[in-house]
Amino acid sequence: MTLFKTIEWPRLTWASISLGVLFGLLAVPLGMLFYESLQDLYERAFPVVVGVGVLEVQTKEELVVHLTANKRRDCKFMRVNAYGIDLAGQLELLNLVRVDGPPAGATHPVGNLDLGHWKIWPTSDAVRVMVNVQHLCGSRIVVTTLSNLPLKLP
Repeated sequence: MTLFKTIEWPRLTWASISLGVLFGLLAVPLGMLFYESLQDLYERAFPVVVGVGVLEVQTKEELVVHLTANKRRDCKFMRVNAYGIDLAGQLELLNLVRVDGPPAGATHPVGNLDLGHWKIWPTSDAVRVMVNVQHLCGSRIVVTTLSNLPLKLP
């Protein structure tokens, strides 16, 4: 006399393998997407720096901006970029250079920072100028908008 029902092992095994493969194919990409979304939310809630840019001089082709910031997380500085935004919303990479001291390159400690005066050019078609900073936080590159300045129209 048998206490257990007989199970058809070949059918159950192939069904289990198929379900496992299907679950694995769906779980890995969805898990990574969920993880990336959580990291993006974290970066917005707790930015590396919060900055302010004050437009000091503007000509037809260039401008000078004074940047200050509050660095909130201890991440390694990588680079600073400036973008011009035209009326259609298109981004254009602009040149920028610090005019009142050594160029950017050092990682600053957490706290309030005076990042100096920066010359940005050419700005002929731009209606806004955005200054971004890139930091390396662990193994993740984090881009933070330091300043998003509307330009005075001529």
